[in-house]
Amino acid sequence: MMASTRGRLAALLMLLVIGWIGCASGPAPRDHFYRLDIAAPAELPSPALPGVLEVDRLRVEAIAQGRRMLYRDASLPNVIGQYNYHFWANPPGLMLQDQLAQSLRAAGAAKVVVTPGIHVDSDFTLKGRLVRLERHTGSGAPRIAVEIEFALLRAKGNELLLQKNYSEERAVAGDDIGRSITAYQDAVSTIFQQLVDDLPRL
Repeated sequence: MMASTRGRLAALLMLLVIGWIGCASGPAPRDHFYRLDIAAPAELPSPALPGVLEVDRLRVEAIAQGRRMLYRDASLPNVIGQYNYHFWANPPGLMLQDQLAQSLRAAGAAKVVVTPGIHVDSDFTLKGRLVRLERHTGSGAPRIAVEIEFALLRAKGNELLLQKNYSEERAVAGDDIGRSITAYQDAVSTIFQQLVDDLPRL
């Protein structure tokens, strides 16, 4: 009987300890999800590309295929980290494809701008590779870095019309992720405008 009572008391004490630890640690952090709203480039006086332009999904490294935001710490410059509670609304390759198609459409870059899901014959194809979309933390002011490589091809004959890397960085005041999102938007908007300016006149 005594042993049974001691066992019940020990179990009750254990439950109290577990409850206290849970209260002391507080609630788990909430997940946060972000999307980019890119400013439209300046509209061209006339379409640079006379036909249908298809914008492919951007290729990305394996670590960027998910939705977790990436960072690099200055103390470990060769290591790419993933945030636990900060996510893009869509995988970056898809998110930037959608934003790029909208931007090129708003700029009047071609007579028609589509994505592969529309399933129409295209005259030109724009391919992209996302090289960097990451926050830099650690020593010095936090900053974000965006680098995208674009290749524009004529669909017939696969003729390469443009191939260029675009890279932008922005300093960020403080560690607030929201400010980093604003900086990302500005950097990506600048890259899209540079791409529009570089489109060959055909």
